Amino acid sequence: RGLALELWGRFDMPGAFDMLYAIATNPAEPHRLDALRGLGWMGGERCRAVFERLAGDEDEEVAELARWYLEGENDE
Repeated sequence: RGLALELWGRFDMPGAFDMLYAIATNPAEPHRLDALRGLGWMGGERCRAVFERLAGDEDEEVAELARWYLEGENDE
């Protein structure tokens, strides 16, 4: 399921943002990191807002990945 979530974002499949957002922001979801990586492939302002929200997440892995995406955008 994890790879599928990443690919949904990479290929910007219909409904991908809403699905990935719901998974990435749900603390009970075991595939949050995969969904966040899918959003990372998508990029754009909607995804940036998710990264900003999750940069302070209680799950340090999620927060670290969200910050990494934010920092990567600043390098461009």
